[in-house]
Amino acid sequence: MRCPASQSGAVARLPTVPALHVKHSLQNCSSQLYFGAKFWCVSWAVSLLWKLVKMMLLLLNALKWLLLPLGMLHWAAVWLRNRCYDWGICRSRRLAVPVISIGNIQMGG
Repeated sequence: MRCPASQSGAVARLPTVPALHVKHSLQNCSSQLYFGAKFWCVSWAVSLLWKLVKMMLLLLNALKWLLLPLGMLHWAAVWLRNRCYDWGICRSRRLAVPVISIGNIQMGG
């Protein structure tokens, strides 16, 4: 006995999904070959990009910890220089010619 849906042909119109364990030959999958290759290329590119991002994050994390002592030394030197100006140990000078200051030299200005 068949169900009414299969008698009316409704089941035949449903798309079929091949089982994962069944191997298809190229002749049977010629229409799906392009889409499979395209998906494989995109999947490979995303996988490669993700590996590169992970490597860059690991490198940046290691670099951050390696440069931390130098950063702390720089911070201490700048703090001490600013305190010397605040306490009057270092003084600003007046020059005989006009001077134009352009940007922050430490930041490339």
